[in-house]
Amino acid sequence: MSDSTVSHGMLEELGRVVSCYDGGVWVEVQRQAACGSCSVRHGCGSAQLLRFSRTPPLRFAIATSQQLQLGDQVRLGLKAADLARASLLAYGVPLLLALAGAAAGQMWLGGDAWAGLAFMVGLGIGGLWLRRHHQHQSSRYLPRLLGVVCRVENFSAVAEPFSLHRV
Repeated sequence: MSDSTVSHGMLEELGRVVSCYDGGVWVEVQRQAACGSCSVRHGCGSAQLLRFSRTPPLRFAIATSQQLQLGDQVRLGLKAADLARASLLAYGVPLLLALAGAAAGQMWLGGDAWAGLAFMVGLGIGGLWLRRHHQHQSSRYLPRLLGVVCRVENFSAVAEPFSLHRV
């Protein structure tokens, strides 16, 4: 069962504090298949690939004034609207500029080779725009600390930050 939930337009996930710094903490969240709650997850290719891959957990720097310590389990949240907007920008803008470039190349330069080249130029411009947008808006797409779920008294007693289920 996945630890992620959706409530009040906010996607929530459990994470574990792995490092502290002045003004914040680093939190790790175990990667999970997007279809983790699906009834066919045992036959799903996405879930199987994730289970056998050695992908590292996701790590986020979270600014907070709360006194947290290593091993504390916390709940992180990200607005669903922000995730949808990020997805639309990441996929939609480069694709739209690529298609516009291909159409312009075909119409004005009159050849498939030019259309292909203009497609690649439009895709590149979309990628550059996306990078610039991310540099100015990156904090909008980072999770926020919603609360502490479980405090750990002695971190040395915690062997694994997450329980991993193997088949």
